[in-house]
Amino acid sequence: MYKNLLLNYFDKSEIIYTKYEDEMIRKVRNWPFVGNFLLHILRWGKSFKYAFKMYNTKNIDTIICLNPIVGMIYGLLPKKKNVKKVIVCGFLFENKNNKLYFQLRKFIAKKSIENISKVIVYSSSEVDYYSKLFSINDKFTFVPYGIDYAELKGYACHKLPDEYIFSGGGSNRDYLTLIKSYNGLKETSVPLVIATQPWRLNGMDTSKCIVLSDVVNETFGDVMKQSKFMVLSLKDDNISAGHMVMLQALSLGVPIIVNKISAIQDYVDENVVTFYETGNVEQLSGLISRYLENVEELTEKSIKGKSLYENCYTSVALVGRLITL
Repeated sequence: MYKNLLLNYFDKSEIIYTKYEDEMIRKVRNWPFVGNFLLHILRWGKSFKYAFKMYNTKNIDTIICLNPIVGMIYGLLPKKKNVKKVIVCGFLFENKNNKLYFQLRKFIAKKSIENISKVIVYSSSEVDYYSKLFSINDKFTFVPYGIDYAELKGYACHKLPDEYIFSGGGSNRDYLTLIKSYNGLKETSVPLVIATQPWRLNGMDTSKCIVLSDVVNETFGDVMKQSKFMVLSLKDDNISAGHMVMLQALSLGVPIIVNKISAIQDYVDENVVTFYETGNVEQLSGLISRYLENVEELTEKSIKGKSLYENCYTSVALVGRLITL
């Protein structure tokens, strides 16, 4: 989707596409205990392959890498004299419980960042957060994200309910608050459908929920589009999260309830989504109950949200912002 856009701005350019979803990855990601570990190993292997392919590209003086993992690996390789500018987009550095592992990742990431011209983040709060975390100034720049979504493929693995509330995704999710809020409803015949890996819900009472582990990138939008509305429940961290899912919901005109964190407020306001306070089970439960009875209130916002997406958050908009850097 980006090829023709970039060719409009650069006379000489080469596009390297990164593809992670394959039969093996989709097979192992839901395995208990070892699935997440194997998923990371397979994805890292692909990332190294793409990074070396990019490194071996000739006669290129500017690199814009939309895949942050590939870009960070590239930053660890010896500098090439002909490459004058390297921009890595979508950098994300999550905290880890294992402090030794966290410090090792931090050390490696800092070495890479030192060899990169600009690191693009998708939340304004990340600029200051990462600058302090890595003790590096003038490297991090906030650029609002943008993406075009491929044509939807119908989800046919299981029969979906006629009506349902939807949530999905993996990074930085706060499913505990969402599930407690849903379970706290006095009475409802509308189920909560969650599209994610089951291990992300370990220890949570999902007896009243429908968990779909077989929803993939191509069918995610179809499951989302058929819902009454989507609840995006995120952890209140300094890092960006939930943008791809939120923007897809905007593009499809799906009503959105989301918690109020700075990373989300960079993109939307109360005119297009409904906010709740992070971790507030009672407030979220009340909103879900309210909009199950009167979803039209949310629908009015979703119409404005679709227009906002088309004007600000497409691939054309993202590329236009990147080439001005």
